[in-house]
Amino acid sequence: TVDGITIRGDTGSNCCTGYDCQPCAGIRVFCSNGGVIKNNIITGNGYGIIIKDTDPNWDFSLLFMDNEVYNNSVGIKFHYGHSSDIKGNNIHSNSTGILFIDTQSNEVSANTIESNSVGFQLQSDQYSQGFANRYNGIYWNKIMNNTTQVIDDAPCPTGGEQHWWYHSGIDQGNIWSDYTGIDTNGDGIGDTNIPHPSSCYDPYPIINSDMDN
Repeated sequence: TVDGITIRGDTGSNCCTGYDCQPCAGIRVFCSNGGVIKNNIITGNGYGIIIKDTDPNWDFSLLFMDNEVYNNSVGIKFHYGHSSDIKGNNIHSNSTGILFIDTQSNEVSANTIESNSVGFQLQSDQYSQGFANRYNGIYWNKIMNNTTQVIDDAPCPTGGEQHWWYHSGIDQGNIWSDYTGIDTNGDGIGDTNIPHPSSCYDPYPIINSDMDN
């Protein structure tokens, strides 16, 4: 458990482990079977936090909750990660807020993802080790005033392996600062200009802030 500390780093230096040379991270979680990271301030790193190389067959569960992540090159990088919760964090003023690379079955909920150059990016790795970005649930987030709100290199995959940009149990998605549709029936969910921002994304954008969870 990492709880209640401030982590400040140096975006100009590199950390190298074998073949893996990359900007230093405030927190690195490699080949782990889970844990809790909460109530921390993570700022001024290459990666605020990097979670990598969790086998999809492991009983892995990481809770990353109620952290403030800002002024990093990448706030959160999740690479070959699965079955974890990223919730209630304030992720702002990074070059990229959240970067998922070949992740699956994670829940990303109730975060504020704001004023980043890229809010949320999902991409594939040429060395994917059998992973793919799929089955992630992304809902109740405030995705606000990022230069580019979201990038997904495969938003509409074949075979039904897409993400859910909404809570499937109650049909609520995310709050988007650039959503311009309207709620025609007064339930707090946008009914026009959907899915947002384009096909295969959020079919239930929230426009009533009282529904923010």
